[in-house]
Amino acid sequence: MNNNIGCRRQSSIIFLMLISIFLGSTLSPLALTAGATPIPEKKLVKSVLIVYPDGRAFRGTTARQEQDWAQMMQNLLGHFEVNISLCTTADYHEGQLESFDGLIYLGTFEEKVSPRLLQDIAQTAKPVMWLGKNIDELGDAGGPRFVTKLMARQKSNYEYKGKSLTNPKEVTLNLIEKYPQDSQIWAWVDSPQGRHPFGLQRQNFWYVANTDLHSKTYLLVADQLFDFMGKQAQTEKWATLRIEDVHPLRSPETLREIADVLKARQIPFMVTVIPVYVNPQTNSRVLLAEKPELIEALRYMEACGGTILIHGFTHQVGNDETALGFEFWDAAHERAIVPPERPQWAEERLSQGIFDLRSLGLHPFGMTVPHYAMGSETYKAMRRQVTLLAGSPQISDQSRQTQKIPYILKKDQYGYLVVPENLGMVDMNLADPVTPMLEEARDIALVRECAAGAFFHSFLEPTSLAKLVDGLKEQGFAFLDVRSLPVQEVNADPSKLTGQDLFWDPLLQGSFRSESGSGLAPAVKDTVESTLAVLLTGIGIGWAIRRRNDEKR
Repeated sequence: MNNNIGCRRQSSIIFLMLISIFLGSTLSPLALTAGATPIPEKKLVKSVLIVYPDGRAFRGTTARQEQDWAQMMQNLLGHFEVNISLCTTADYHEGQLESFDGLIYLGTFEEKVSPRLLQDIAQTAKPVMWLGKNIDELGDAGGPRFVTKLMARQKSNYEYKGKSLTNPKEVTLNLIEKYPQDSQIWAWVDSPQGRHPFGLQRQNFWYVANTDLHSKTYLLVADQLFDFMGKQAQTEKWATLRIEDVHPLRSPETLREIADVLKARQIPFMVTVIPVYVNPQTNSRVLLAEKPELIEALRYMEACGGTILIHGFTHQVGNDETALGFEFWDAAHERAIVPPERPQWAEERLSQGIFDLRSLGLHPFGMTVPHYAMGSETYKAMRRQVTLLAGSPQISDQSRQTQKIPYILKKDQYGYLVVPENLGMVDMNLADPVTPMLEEARDIALVRECAAGAFFHSFLEPTSLAKLVDGLKEQGFAFLDVRSLPVQEVNADPSKLTGQDLFWDPLLQGSFRSESGSGLAPAVKDTVESTLAVLLTGIGIGWAIRRRNDEKR
């Protein structure tokens, strides 16, 4: 893989500290502590254990929901050459940390942390990163002593590397009120309660004041992982671009205009292609093979620096039109489509799509999943054929929720090399769709070896596209040709299904049809089960108290 993916390190803090001492002046805390001391290269972290709380019925969570946060951290670590293991605090055994080079604890909920885990963290010289709650328990085990105060969800601003970062999302803050005085504070949070440290490092120990990797603070965590991992970052920062939703009814002329704009600027790009257009409302079905001018336009895009990605077979399911609907996800019930009568249905459709593109003289190098939603078993199965995945990783198949990633992943939880999308799309419903994307790119540039990824719909005129790519280049981003990564052209045998069987629809014809409310989504089912458990626990406690009072009488 081309390792020249990165953002510049800031200057050494030691010089600033010496100047402060010499002058007898007091520099601002941020000036003294903006860059935490990295672990020496000789201690490069090669294995990490991620520990997270058990799901607990009395607090309304399940083990699967808790594991989602751990999988998000696993994905962030996927940028590095590292082996990752996950376990709950209940499953952690004494001395387990010794089998790893580092440990990350995610305090997503309040819990009584296992004394075995606390003691190992307190005694180790290996790097440890603790996020969120329960940090107050560590001091009693001989580790760094913190006093924190949990605050209600609120909007906050952050300061990191001398830059202000606004988080539009309300998050729960674990405000740090007391901390070891020899700590280096690398991030501050400004909230209605005032200014407090948000992230700090003390020797081999990192602390981050919340665990919400969906909020803007994921950028700070991702950047600090370089120091935690002991990795020397490269200086380049990358941008990537996808031309989205090319299907048989798209205009060849528009595609050529888009290619010309990008070729003139020497910008490589990706093109997501759907080989079959379907609209059940009009009973329409059009194959890419029936559109020779469009095929030639796609070949022209390849010649101009475009890389083809398969984007589903029809990018629709049920009564939805191609490019509007999902394909491998039942949105009504929030679950993956895995028909019991055809469990390989999704894999067969993707394989057929890849085969069709290659048979037309096109060269697919990877995949973008329709609306980023698909079952975990299909992700695993397609990994045997596909190396490159472009988009925002889906966290689990319990929901279609995805995760923003600020850099290229060498390996996500399924083993894909992931080129992220984190800038969103050029939304022509906005008066100025490009400026917010460029502002987001400036934030992403806080992360070393960053990669800012955007997509542009293939039916749009390229005026706004030119403004976007020019703006990214002005910020110092270099556009990445994904074919320079360790990927190869995707090959696939045709599906064993033929004729009408290829277009069999599990929502209209299969076992997934007309299930109005009979099948709860996994996430909804988890919530219902947790709520029932909480109610039963409350009833049990109430009954026990009443019985005890009766006995006292």
